[in-house]
Amino acid sequence: MNFFVPCPPGAEDILAGELKKLGAGSVLPASRGVGFKGDLTLSYRACLELRTASRILYELVSDRAGTEDELYKLALSYPWDELFPSSMTISCRVTGVPRDKDPRYATLKLKDAVVDRFSQSTGVRPYVDRKTPDIRIEARWDGRNAVIYLNWSGRPLHERGYRLERTDAVLRETTAAAVLAMSGWSEIAGNGGGFVDPVCGSGTLLAEAAMMAVGAPPGIHRKYWGFEGSRLHNDNLWRRILNDASVRYGESLQRMPLMVGFDNDGSALKIARSNLRRAGLSNVIRLERHDITTGRPAFWPAGESGLVCADPPYGVRTQEDPLPVYNALGSMFRTLENGWRLALLAPDRKTAAASCLRAEEYYHTVSGGMDLVLAVYDRIGGGRKSIKMSEISDSEIQMDPKAPSLKKILERNLSAMAAWAEKTSVTSYRIWDADMPEFNAAVDWYEGRWLHVQEFAPPGSIPPEKARNRLNTLISVLKDVTGCRDEDLYLKTRQRGPRPYKKTGDSRDLLIIRENGMRFFVNFIDYLDTGIFLDHRSIRSLIKSKMSVISKGRFLNLFSYTGTASVMAAAGGALQTVSVDISNTYLNWARDNMKLNRLDSSDNSFIRADSFEFLEGNNKKFNLIFIDPPTYSNGSGRSDWSVQEDHTALITLAMKNLSSNGSLLFSENFRRFRLDPDLNRLFSVKEITRETTDPDFIRRNGAYRCWDISHRG
Repeated sequence: MNFFVPCPPGAEDILAGELKKLGAGSVLPASRGVGFKGDLTLSYRACLELRTASRILYELVSDRAGTEDELYKLALSYPWDELFPSSMTISCRVTGVPRDKDPRYATLKLKDAVVDRFSQSTGVRPYVDRKTPDIRIEARWDGRNAVIYLNWSGRPLHERGYRLERTDAVLRETTAAAVLAMSGWSEIAGNGGGFVDPVCGSGTLLAEAAMMAVGAPPGIHRKYWGFEGSRLHNDNLWRRILNDASVRYGESLQRMPLMVGFDNDGSALKIARSNLRRAGLSNVIRLERHDITTGRPAFWPAGESGLVCADPPYGVRTQEDPLPVYNALGSMFRTLENGWRLALLAPDRKTAAASCLRAEEYYHTVSGGMDLVLAVYDRIGGGRKSIKMSEISDSEIQMDPKAPSLKKILERNLSAMAAWAEKTSVTSYRIWDADMPEFNAAVDWYEGRWLHVQEFAPPGSIPPEKARNRLNTLISVLKDVTGCRDEDLYLKTRQRGPRPYKKTGDSRDLLIIRENGMRFFVNFIDYLDTGIFLDHRSIRSLIKSKMSVISKGRFLNLFSYTGTASVMAAAGGALQTVSVDISNTYLNWARDNMKLNRLDSSDNSFIRADSFEFLEGNNKKFNLIFIDPPTYSNGSGRSDWSVQEDHTALITLAMKNLSSNGSLLFSENFRRFRLDPDLNRLFSVKEITRETTDPDFIRRNGAYRCWDISHRG
């Protein structure tokens, strides 16, 4: 007997493993399903025991079929009366139909062929029942070939039979099982680990995790199967297999690991209790009411390992911002011991990034027509895969003789900056800026959690061993003073000089930080810069303030990078923002920052263009323009760029796009940069470097300068 088993996208290999474990032959994974061969006994066991299968289809006939009429002839050729009696009701469905064909017409032709064959052979036509048929006939037709199946399992296999009541959750049981398999739950349970669902809803993940942990057959509670209306069905064999499965199910409950579910919704917990009771699991799973955003629950399973698996509300399931829940889950997870794992479902990676954790793995699947991302995080070993700093442990570091001075200055810096930051509600700031030449690095402290260390490459006159020892000393002292963990410390080495926006990797690992009421994605791994320039903090605040007092103001951001200034302008009340950059990567990042702050309206535009070309083709005036160009750029746009040589032409052209009473803010980080004096004759130019330099960047000695430029008179 040949079968095809559809499954959720991404679960094909998991399903193939399940089939091989059952003893199936010729197991062949395909797109969104797996084919296999087996006898009647195996097919019955597959119906009962497969966790990730959506349906089980028994192949009846296949051949070429280029038209609906050929599909009809193929179906008419099959002896349907030998498969089931005419007293059975039927339903038909054709999938995979080409876009230029109507699946309803193809389905009608399939149905006509079945009933016409019965009329020819028995004189009696079976009735059609689209809702609860005895026999379900399916065909896969791509316009060239067709395969016709008997739906062996009947109704979709995610309908286990225990969840008769539901919340707004869209997670199907089969997808839940795939998520648990991707998360490694079977291995964790086998090692005695516990299970926690902190936002359990109707209890689907809890029920599936419980059955998976002890090998209980998930289909044991179903009342009817598609094969029961077929002449192929052997009821005695089926009863023996079913009775054996029932005994195993009862015995398995005695081996259940400790499992706990939490939810803040009392009505959801009531539904979960009812569903778990029908599954026979109410006595082995603990449910408690708790709001995860208030912190870790008082009760937690004892043990050194376990899985926290969560499907938080998002999308159409909630009218509230889902990000605080993801952030709370990340905070809770950081309180657990090494050995725990977190698996988070989200509509996309950006939402998952609100957990402020770095995923070990990402998986993709679909449930109820919704694309989902599963992010898996480990507390096992506490190490990082993406970045490797020094592998020398603290005990092995030969501390530099100037370590005490380093520690003293760093403690003084951190104390001063922390006090200022608390007073001004700043959450990310610089705590070290090569304050001692021996420790030549810039260190930023993000959200009181992450250290971003940029070591400036030492000159060739410094022996490599000495340079390495200084760096290790800096890292050790930083960890000691801040309390930062290894997995939250990011190290990069760069040449001193201008910002080239250079990419160093491809992890796409995003975290979220806060600034002035806004949130921004940062990436500590893939680029030399993180996605936000902390030294522009005051400039962004100034932009937000300026736009708040301009009625229906329009804002232009040239060399827009990740669009942080545009977000601030939009938050300040800009009628329109336009972000221009030559990089699609940064424009997409800017879009994501807008979406993160729920400012992603059509009034915010993102344009891939050379800044000169955009200005030359623009015919609208802007009330505020911000320009923060790179020091140099080559290979992009119409020509190479040098800020010292080209800034006069750029500013002059930009001023033609500025309204009569508008302002242009020009910023530059090139130490040797000199603003063209001729600009003072053409426009009103005011340097605002001092006013826009925050305390954490005062020590930089001219590395940053900024001007406010407007029209005269």
